[in-house]
Amino acid sequence: MYEFVDLTEPGTLSTSLSIQTIFNGTNIDEALSDLYGSFTTLTVSGRSNVNNRINAFEIPGRDGLMESDELTSSEKEITVKYKITDMTNEGFRQRYNRLNAILQGSKKELIFTDEDATFNATLSSNDVPEEDSNILIGSITFLCSDPNKYGGVKDPVFTNLDSAITLNNEGTVPTPPTFRFVLSQSTTYLDIIGDEDYMRIGRPVTVDQTPFQKYTKILTANGGSMTGWASALFAPDGGTNSGTMAADGLDYYATSYGSGSAWHGPTLSQSTQEVASDYLIRAFFNVGNNPSQRARTEVYLLNASSQVIGKISVVLRKSTGGVDVEINLRNGANSKYIVSMDWTYSDFFGYMDIEKEGTEFKFAIAQQGIREDGSIYTRHKPPFFTFNDLNNEFQQDLAAVGMHIGTHSNFPTPSKARIRLIEVYKINTQPEGIPYIGEAGDVFEFNHKESRIYKNGDRFTGKDFGARFFHLKKGDNVYVVNPSNVVSEVQAIWRDAYQ
Repeated sequence: MYEFVDLTEPGTLSTSLSIQTIFNGTNIDEALSDLYGSFTTLTVSGRSNVNNRINAFEIPGRDGLMESDELTSSEKEITVKYKITDMTNEGFRQRYNRLNAILQGSKKELIFTDEDATFNATLSSNDVPEEDSNILIGSITFLCSDPNKYGGVKDPVFTNLDSAITLNNEGTVPTPPTFRFVLSQSTTYLDIIGDEDYMRIGRPVTVDQTPFQKYTKILTANGGSMTGWASALFAPDGGTNSGTMAADGLDYYATSYGSGSAWHGPTLSQSTQEVASDYLIRAFFNVGNNPSQRARTEVYLLNASSQVIGKISVVLRKSTGGVDVEINLRNGANSKYIVSMDWTYSDFFGYMDIEKEGTEFKFAIAQQGIREDGSIYTRHKPPFFTFNDLNNEFQQDLAAVGMHIGTHSNFPTPSKARIRLIEVYKINTQPEGIPYIGEAGDVFEFNHKESRIYKNGDRFTGKDFGARFFHLKKGDNVYVVNPSNVVSEVQAIWRDAYQ
């Protein structure tokens, strides 16, 4: 039986018990307190500490040091002293297990109920003393690589963009904003300009240039129906075309896989509205991670003779439940593997791209998710792949696409192997023109905290060379949106920051 510790040591009971700790949305005091035990935040230290990095250097023949005018703040450590209790030894261990599970994650929001402020924190250590009792005093240390704390979210929406917009940072230090623009019509560029800062994507049109639509959609297959699809004239890689496929209004899926000693399952094809020498194909896949199953979802690129000229694929074939992603280009027996690798996020829901423009190929793979505010984000690993077809080996025109959903030999029927959407675009070129970067309804996001730009939730890479990501200075910040007539509204999102 454990002996109970004496809690009258100096500093343990002198603080108010009203303060509570919230990490990554979980109130730890509440989550770990019940009829049989509790977690109690006792003290918090380090929140108000400020440590500056002073850039100083010696000058020969001169006393002391020369200081640079530029000051930066060092990281911050916050220590939470707590008491944890339980009526039984087993319950005490379980309570600690739950605590350690709550503290997982990097750069998560850390909040204390005695202050309307948020830190971005990562667990550095949970210091537990010798476990000679089921009532203990411990300490949690968080590292805040960003030393600032932030107030509540400010998110004003502006619809009259013929005049400047003003954002007031009431904090004590600069803070990064996010701007969301909703387009009301097509545009070749988009600016937000302040007194000293500007961000631009795309390019304005001069008097000698003409705007044009770079991408023309020539196929959309969204799981709404099987119209347009026919049995493929090619066999899927390493397997047979067997079984049947259906659409449920959202996804394409296999209703039966047929049989075979290797890969087998239904394989269909559909022609595009136009033949394209330059093109973009985006396919959304949804593949599970059950280690007892084998599954693959594939989209094939086809020429006018239904010969395969490329493929994108997500495959579940590991006993660990992990998936592989694969991209390749083909010209008869000649095959170029661009990507063939393990994917970090094993329960795959996302997309894969092939974009061809001349001899240059670009490829992207992304896992998608939804933020708390409802916006879509993507996780790339790595963000992009490129290949330059200098020998013109893979220059056949695209005339159709195929899709295949399969399983292997006698493995159980996959519980999740679906193709949600296939989009094909013809890429137009106009030597003296400037392409539109967006059209009515598109949403652009300038995220100055992440130093990233998004279009409809996906990464966008058309930043102007001279533009830069910036922070809101203390006080009023005045900005102009250009061209103002192509934006129906802009929302500014930020948190006032304090040291």
